[in-house]
Amino acid sequence: MEEYYQKLKQSIEQQTGFKKSFEGIYKWIVYKQNNTLPVPNRYFGSFEGNLLKIIGLETRRHDIPIFFSTFQNEILEVMAKGNSINEVKILMPEVKKIFQKYARHHPFTFIYR
Repeated sequence: MEEYYQKLKQSIEQQTGFKKSFEGIYKWIVYKQNNTLPVPNRYFGSFEGNLLKIIGLETRRHDIPIFFSTFQNEILEVMAKGNSINEVKILMPEVKKIFQKYARHHPFTFIYR
């Protein structure tokens, strides 16, 4: 399948004269909506091989406490195991366990439904 996308990339480059990058094939991707910006600047997704692409989320920021970035990374790593959104939904009990683990060790009270 990657070969197909590489050929498509080359065709686009030849027809437009613009160089394109090819990062890989996403299994799934989630965009955080921001109506004030013309392009998505916050998203995360999982490539084949369970590699994550994370843009604009708290875990990427340097001013976020390590506790929160570790928590968010751990959840995203579990979600990356899913090969589709439906498979990610099936992983939600595992994600909830991670949330509960971090909630027990944080001095503030988490409220969730």
